[in-house]
Amino acid sequence: RYVSEQWRRPPTARNGMVVEVRISMLPSGDITDAVILRSSGDAGFDQSALQAVRNVGRIPEMQQLSRESPATFDRLYRQRTLRFKPEDLAF
Repeated sequence: RYVSEQWRRPPTARNGMVVEVRISMLPSGDITDAVILRSSGDAGFDQSALQAVRNVGRIPEMQQLSRESPATFDRLYRQRTLRFKPEDLAF
C-alpha cells in the first residue's frame, strides 16, 4: 500500500511491462536497499518503481511484526520482491 501510494506511472509505461524490485528492510521497518532484479526494458519505468520504494523510506507496521514474530519478519519481509505493472496502477 505505501509503495503504490508513492508510485507515479511514467508516460512511457505500457501495459505488459513488468519490473521486479527487491527491497531489503530492517526490523524497524526502514527500507535499506532497493534493486532491480528484472528490468522492464524501459529505464524511466524502472526508475519510477525504484523511486516509489525509496520515497516510502519506512513501513511502521514492520517494527511491531518483527517484535511479535522475528522469524516471520525474517522469512517474509526482510527481503521482498515487488512486481510493478502499469495496469496495476489506477489513473
